[in-house]
Amino acid sequence: MSAPDFWDDQNAARALMAEVNPLKHRMEAFSALKSRLEDIDAAIELAQEADDDDLGREAVEEFARWQKSLADFELLTLLNGPQDQASCYVTIHAGRHSPPPRGPAAGKPVTGHPCYCACISAGVSAGDFP
Repeated sequence: MSAPDFWDDQNAARALMAEVNPLKHRMEAFSALKSRLEDIDAAIELAQEADDDDLGREAVEEFARWQKSLADFELLTLLNGPQDQASCYVTIHAGRHSPPPRGPAAGKPVTGHPCYCACISAGVSAGDFP
């Protein structure tokens, strides 16, 4: 990317940047998680050496927040397919439209109609899916 002719072919450069930026974001997020965990570890050691319950409690609370951040990061790493960065529109279809039941069936759920969900990624038509 620092090569003098990198931007000569702007379409190829944009395509490469589109691949690199998500990877860069993941690496930065991983580095931040690693740094936070090292800080938590240091705080726990300090709390043990100083016999400081308040610092120990803060370190435990920060560790709980760190675990949530780790779970978010794990989800981010799972979403690495070509369409995972795109928006998605979800529609749920409850089967064919029927009039509400009457008589003894009133108030009971209507069954027997197939339900399905369609998720169409932005920029991809429904015909592109199997």
